[in-house]
Amino acid sequence: MTEIISPYVTIAFWFIACGAALIPLSRLYVRSLLALRKLRSIWKVTAGGVLWLGFAVIGVLPLLGGMALANRHFPVLLEFPSLLWLVACYLASCVPIFRNINSRREELQAAGFFQE
Repeated sequence: MTEIISPYVTIAFWFIACGAALIPLSRLYVRSLLALRKLRSIWKVTAGGVLWLGFAVIGVLPLLGGMALANRHFPVLLEFPSLLWLVACYLASCVPIFRNINSRREELQAAGFFQE
């Protein structure tokens, strides 16, 4: 029974740890964007794009790490029904990013970012 459940629990703990690591990184991302509001338009767009690209790479690393972990130790998680668990855990680990950006959305919109 433990062999059946252990891959799912291990992957869940992986994404919990990654979600915890993304909390301060997403706060740093938001603060960095807010610091860019003093720059001229072209520099603000360029620096914001570079920040976004860097943070997007950081945001995808937990998924790639989870897939590498599953590929090496738990290949059963890469089959279709189990792959949904991996993707669901990844999406749940991205909730802190969404919450941090959404909580400061009005400030970011006033600074010229995340316009609707």
